[in-house]
Amino acid sequence: MSYFRLRPNRWAPVWANLAERDRGASLRVCAVVAAAAEDATHQFNVEYRVSDATASPYMALGAIVHAGVDGIRKGMKLRAPPPNTVWEMTEEQRRELGIATLPGSLAQALDLLEASETVRHWLGPQFFDAYLRLRRSEIAAVRDQSDEAICARYTAAY
Repeated sequence: MSYFRLRPNRWAPVWANLAERDRGASLRVCAVVAAAAEDATHQFNVEYRVSDATASPYMALGAIVHAGVDGIRKGMKLRAPPPNTVWEMTEEQRRELGIATLPGSLAQALDLLEASETVRHWLGPQFFDAYLRLRRSEIAAVRDQSDEAICARYTAAY
């Protein structure tokens, strides 16, 4: 159901990007209080906007922590923000900057997950396999249902 909201012009993320005060960013950085006496670089809020209430909060937070620790261990650096927002860029400009489009369905997300040796390592082979099978069974359970029926099913569950 999350993928119904991850579409352009819904104030939900469409690309894997970091931005300041952009409701469409995957990671949004916002100042907490603009007029605070404290240095602005020390007071901000970071929001991960891809997950929603249908995600396991433990899995989502675990993945974020693992990704952060992995990035620190590998000495990864964030690129400087682009001069304009992702909404103002062409698809080619986003591709040149390495800004990927988020998966448009659970099936696409699971295919990307399955291809990730990094995440496979984080979860271990048994849990990784069980998670993929569980989520693919979810796809099969709603395969021939309308968007309205799928939303009703998730509404009842959550």
